Amino acid sequence: MPSNPFHVTHTKNCELCGKPFEKGQLLFDARLRTGQWGTVCAVCHASHGVGLGLGRGQMYHAGEEEKVAG
Repeated sequence: MPSNPFHVTHTKNCELCGKPFEKGQLLFDARLRTGQWGTVCAVCHASHGVGLGLGRGQMYHAGEEEKVAG
């Protein structure tokens, strides 16, 4: 088990718009309004996400893979 329980590996691109994540950019492991989950950029999360928190989504910095919020 990883020492950091929030450590995850994300895709290299937003799963909605396809834009690549750059190191340090915010990305979201988020539930979308459709009920599906995905790794999305901040723009797509603002328009398609349901927020942050348990059962809604988590925010990360790209390339660092450690949870920032949610």
